[in-house]
Amino acid sequence: CLLGSPGQADPSSCDSQATTQAPSTSPVLITEIMYNPPNAFTPNEKPYNNSDWFEFVEFYNPSQSASVSLNKYSFQDGITFTFGAVSLGPGQYGVIVADINAFKARYGNNANILGSYGSSGTSLSNKGESLTLLNDKNVIQFAIDFQDSAPWPVEADGSGNSLVLIAGYSSDSIASHWRKSTCALGSPSYEDPQSCFSTL
Repeated sequence: CLLGSPGQADPSSCDSQATTQAPSTSPVLITEIMYNPPNAFTPNEKPYNNSDWFEFVEFYNPSQSASVSLNKYSFQDGITFTFGAVSLGPGQYGVIVADINAFKARYGNNANILGSYGSSGTSLSNKGESLTLLNDKNVIQFAIDFQDSAPWPVEADGSGNSLVLIAGYSSDSIASHWRKSTCALGSPSYEDPQSCFSTL
């Protein structure tokens, strides 16, 4: 079996359970999470009266030379979602969203949308949770267990900001490696900017 069988006899067969640790260098990172978005507040957003419909999870390919295929990548924890035949180019960002129409009503049509998980009937927990991304071979690529209270950035809990991974860190659940987004509503499928002029 993958990872062996320490402390017990090696079995004659092995199920497809994921490895327990993400690789130190993952081909794809989760870089932004909007887990508790604010309610609709513009005319375009008003038809979407469930704030969960504005959720998103952002992904980033840190390679500057190679594309990464996300085909059959999936989540073990949190939301229920399996990627289709999509990929991220070198240095490219992309997002999966709860509801594509609600997302476009808030953010426009320019984001790189990789799929929607709303049809699965699942959403991100407003109180924090574990998210574990598996590749097509069921190996963990990224894992985070985030919370909605300090030391995690509390501004991401319904105040309009998203949760953003600080550059240089990857695949961990250490609160100090995450910060609130620079801008209200975040910057889905784009690098978080250093300054922002728009506010809620």
